[in-house]
Amino acid sequence: MDARLKLILSTLPDRLSDKGFMELRLRVVNKGPELTAELTSVWGSDDFLWKQGKGKGINLSRDAVMPTIEKVVGDAAEVKVLLVERTTETTIEFRGGKVTTKMGARKVSAAPATEHVHEVIASGTRQSFIKAHEASAMLEAIGVMAADGEIKGDKRRKFYQIDRFIELVVNMLVAWPDKEELVVLDCGCGKSYLSFALNYYLYEKLGKRCYFIGIDNNSQVIESSREVQRKLNYRNMEFVATDVRSFQAGKKVNMVLSLHACDTATDQALALGLRCGAKYIIAVPCCQTSLTDEIDYGPFANLARHNVFKKKLADLLTDGLRTAALEAHGYKVSVAEYVSPLDTPKNIMIRAEKSASAPNPAHYDEFKRMLNVTPWIDRLL
Repeated sequence: MDARLKLILSTLPDRLSDKGFMELRLRVVNKGPELTAELTSVWGSDDFLWKQGKGKGINLSRDAVMPTIEKVVGDAAEVKVLLVERTTETTIEFRGGKVTTKMGARKVSAAPATEHVHEVIASGTRQSFIKAHEASAMLEAIGVMAADGEIKGDKRRKFYQIDRFIELVVNMLVAWPDKEELVVLDCGCGKSYLSFALNYYLYEKLGKRCYFIGIDNNSQVIESSREVQRKLNYRNMEFVATDVRSFQAGKKVNMVLSLHACDTATDQALALGLRCGAKYIIAVPCCQTSLTDEIDYGPFANLARHNVFKKKLADLLTDGLRTAALEAHGYKVSVAEYVSPLDTPKNIMIRAEKSASAPNPAHYDEFKRMLNVTPWIDRLL
């Protein structure tokens, strides 16, 4: 084997191990028929899976990789090596005694004729961030897409919600440095659908470095998330069965997510985000009951005699207090409708980004005095 080609190929095992998202494809042209082979890292192991032609794959130890490649390549006159990552492809070619290397964006097959079925959902809105044919592996793993490549009928609204979530979050991250790792903490992650989708979009589509930590006190949903993680070979994720209040991060957390966490669980996530000094905090609150009977409704007391009005007022005021609390801690906050209220009445997304301005709690303090209440986020802090 040519010495220069051998030197380049000798680095491949380390690259595959470090990346976790990469596979290697070899094409060797010699006097005989063309030969193809693939090498991928094995989940949870230091071994590699080697598949030659249409034969059955075998496991190779790290030390066995180069001898196997050398045996296959031999004295071939032409060798083409393709390193496939999530967003890029690197081609190494040996021909005419010369070695050339070329890197480019990964080629994605064109959308099938039925792609419009995937992208047009019940509301008539056209999704524009997650392309079904490109994200099929991720969508199938989280149960949104069927094995035949079609979005499941009962998951079309979920598909739109995922896309809308990506839109709202990614718009916040325009200025995040590409070379700096973004650590995302998903509190009460459940089956982690949105974290998997966000990981796909940030890493595979935008090429951003990111790491996800999902925490939930339900060990069964944590195991479900780990199973999806193994299917997708997403090594930049970890899932921990723990309570938000007792969680200790091993990394500097940059973004905290809390999606449809019930009642004070949202406040727990917000408080954790503040304690971590997270750059971004995103919450979609769910049911809110803890302050309903504590709030002083003042001039609206007569209205609050009716339970339906009281609950709606409490929901609005509770989220208003959460927004004001984040602002009091130096965050710039925006509030948006996450999805249509026809999909869910719990459709408010609170997005907070830490600003350079000094915290100013005056508005928050006045708000609390007016309602004569101590919000749960204060109690938790």
